[in-house]
Amino acid sequence: MLALVNLLRGYCTVEVRGEYPERFLNICARGGVEFWKTERIDGGYRVRVRRRAARLLEGIAPRAGCVAEVVSRRGVPFVLGQLCKRWMFVAGAALFVAALLYSSSRVWEIEVVGCETVSVERVLRELEAVGVGMGTRISDIDPDYIGDEMLLRIPELRWFTVNVNGSIATAELRERVEPPEMEEDGAPRNLVAARAGIVEEVVALEGAAVVAAGDTVAAGDLLISGIVDNATGAKLVYARGTVLARSWRVLEASMPLEVELKTYTGVETARYSLIFAGRRINLYFDSSNLPVLCDKIIERTQLAFSDSLRLPVVLEKTVYREYEQSTGALDRERVERELEALLRERLERETGGAEQREVCVEFREEGGMLVGRLTAECIEEITAPVDISTELWEN
Repeated sequence: MLALVNLLRGYCTVEVRGEYPERFLNICARGGVEFWKTERIDGGYRVRVRRRAARLLEGIAPRAGCVAEVVSRRGVPFVLGQLCKRWMFVAGAALFVAALLYSSSRVWEIEVVGCETVSVERVLRELEAVGVGMGTRISDIDPDYIGDEMLLRIPELRWFTVNVNGSIATAELRERVEPPEMEEDGAPRNLVAARAGIVEEVVALEGAAVVAAGDTVAAGDLLISGIVDNATGAKLVYARGTVLARSWRVLEASMPLEVELKTYTGVETARYSLIFAGRRINLYFDSSNLPVLCDKIIERTQLAFSDSLRLPVVLEKTVYREYEQSTGALDRERVERELEALLRERLERETGGAEQREVCVEFREEGGMLVGRLTAECIEEITAPVDISTELWEN
């Protein structure tokens, strides 16, 4: 503990040589000059004294017929004194401390958590409008005020808050869960065929079915009528129901059999930039001399003191990888598999997951392209609503 105190205060090592070095030590002791770690050396003694007492020893030594020489200086005061002579170091240290204090008091990164249907870009835009953006002072952020404003600006939200950890602001939100839409009876309507097919099953929930299983229908044919006869006459209703029919689909897609290939030459060019609070500072001068054919790869590194305290400085490295182009033939079997998968996915999407009974895929070459033709027999729901004109009915 005493050694640490001495380092903080600073001390000097002094060598005293002469005819009567013991007399010198006695004079120091009577004068109240504190010294320690006394060592015998050739012709005198080596002692340690506090830094302010070193000059006193130089004045006492002649009285004892000796010479005192300071051989070393140790401790924090001497280190700081040396550093202060280097003004660039002092300026850099001051700039570092200022940057640390400035960065720790502001937000330099915003994370958004909880977005499902609302876009992150919209949340960030509205946050900036209410005063939370890059460089915002942490002390100016009021989570309650921001939460209320964001709920007014984005009606799709039911809860919003902002938490700050270091220089990172995390916006947490919950979206409203809309109740499912209930189908309500509207204007009178018919259900007609959306496409041609052979009827497999008819379920009329409201209205009168005009087709039965086994009937062949064309697109636009009436399936379930919204005009229903009863004891008092006919009335108009909102027709509802399902009609399953056997239909046929024909889909086509094509892919090239030859593609442009890249062959990398091994030549790479790296360029560096600093992005400070959204402003770019290029660390290079020549922006020409780049290869015409090249891949551009960007790597960004956020400078930070810790995970939660990040600086508003991003080091960006851009690598340009040169390549040459050539034409190469693709494996036909692979192209056929990709084409078939593409056609089947399209069929699934267009039929809404309807039952598929027979699917046939054929291929042909046409103008350097491989064309796939899919023919499928499906069991699908074919109804489409058509409003009934009440004016014509009344006339």
